[in-house]
Amino acid sequence: MEKKMNILAGLAVLFMVCAVIQIAEPAAAAKVTDKAFKVDQGTKYFYTGQSGPMKMSWKTYLYVPSNKRKIFQTFYVKDNGRYSGHWVVSWHEIITLQKISKTKMKITDYSDSELGPGTTVTYKNTKLSTRKYYWYVYRPAMLRNLS
Repeated sequence: MEKKMNILAGLAVLFMVCAVIQIAEPAAAAKVTDKAFKVDQGTKYFYTGQSGPMKMSWKTYLYVPSNKRKIFQTFYVKDNGRYSGHWVVSWHEIITLQKISKTKMKITDYSDSELGPGTTVTYKNTKLSTRKYYWYVYRPAMLRNLS
């Protein structure tokens, strides 16, 4: 009699473990992670009256399937102190271009600069895709504003 109870208890535990695995499996499969593809990169040297010689390096990634673009920018200043002549990181920016409707794009700008506001979110009315907006609007303005 006691052996029958142990067997039944073992089968009940096994059944519960199988049921939990069946329930958890579809939830894990539903997670879709974005894959990033580098679509652009470069470095631009420029001069500012306040900081002197500077350079900005950027890398742009396309995230699939969400179709958003992230631009990672790093700004450098020329060190005139102990490591004279070396480029020193001044601040970083991460800009995200994300289409939220047919006519609206969300632009998130994060900066770790001590002088900037931190994160700003703006919405632009445009029918352009993130690809066309990056290549025809954002990138030319980014390079033009440095000089």
